[in-house]
Amino acid sequence: MLLNNINKFCNFFFLFLLFSNIVVFSIYAKERIPHTLKEVGVSENIGEQVPLDLVFTNELGEKVTLQDYFQSDKSIILNLAYYTCPMLCHLVATGLHTSLTQLPFNIGGKYEVISLSIDPGDTIENAKAFENKYASSLKGEKPKDYWHFLVGDQENISKLAEAVGFRYRFNSKTQQFAHSAAIMFLTPEGKLKRYLYGIEYKPLDVRLGILESIDRNKISGVERVLLFCYNYDPQGKKYVIYAYNVMRIGGLFTVIFIILMIYYFLREEKKVNFRNEDNS
Repeated sequence: MLLNNINKFCNFFFLFLLFSNIVVFSIYAKERIPHTLKEVGVSENIGEQVPLDLVFTNELGEKVTLQDYFQSDKSIILNLAYYTCPMLCHLVATGLHTSLTQLPFNIGGKYEVISLSIDPGDTIENAKAFENKYASSLKGEKPKDYWHFLVGDQENISKLAEAVGFRYRFNSKTQQFAHSAAIMFLTPEGKLKRYLYGIEYKPLDVRLGILESIDRNKISGVERVLLFCYNYDPQGKKYVIYAYNVMRIGGLFTVIFIILMIYYFLREEKKVNFRNEDNS
C-alpha cells in the first residue's frame, strides 16, 4: 500500500514538474522573442488591388510607375527584398531564379518579375548589381527587359508593402531589415492572386501561380487541365492534386472509352450480319 502511494506521488510530482517547465519555457520563449520579429510577417490580401500609381526608379535610373508594368496580359511576380541584404534576399532571389529556369515558357511570355527594395537607402547601382546576378542568365530574348529592379522612397515602398501585406522592420542594432521570405503573383490588372513562401519554389507551383493569374483564354488546353487538377492548399502553402477533379477526368475518360468500345462492337456486329446475309 505504502509503495503504491509513493508511486502515485512520484507520478504526480513528475507531471507537476513537466507542466511547470512547459509553462516557464513558454513564458521565457515569449519574452525572448525580439519585439522587431513580432511585427514581421505576411498577411495575404488575395483579391486586393495594388496601387499602380506608385512611383519608383528602375535599374536604368528612369522614373516609372507600377502601371508601366501592367500594360499587357501577363502575370507579374513581385519580390520584395533589399539589395544589400547579407543572406535571405539572395536566397529568395536564387530560389525564384532557379525555378524560372525550369519553366516550360520563357520570361516575358506569360509573366514578368518585379523586385523592389524595401530599403529607401538602396541605390541604382545596388539594383543593377542584383539584375546582373539574377536576370542575365534566364532563358529567352533579352531577359533583363522582363525582370525589373526598382528602388524608391519610404512613402511609396511602405504603401506597396502595406497593400500586399508584407510587414517588415528595420533593426537599428544589426542595421538590417527583418522580413519574411515570400513572393506574390499579381494579375494583369494589378490584383493579388497568390503567395508562395520560403527560399525554394517548386517550378510547378510557380507555373500554376502564373497560370492562375492570367486570363484562361491565354493558356493552352494542357495548362487548363493542370489548373483543373491542382488546387492551392492554404495550410500547406503549396499546390496539391485535387483528387475529386482528377477522378472526374478519369470518369470522363472511362465513359468515352466505354462509348468507343460499344461503337466498335456494334460496328463489328453489323459487319458479321452483312457477311451472313451475303452468304445466304
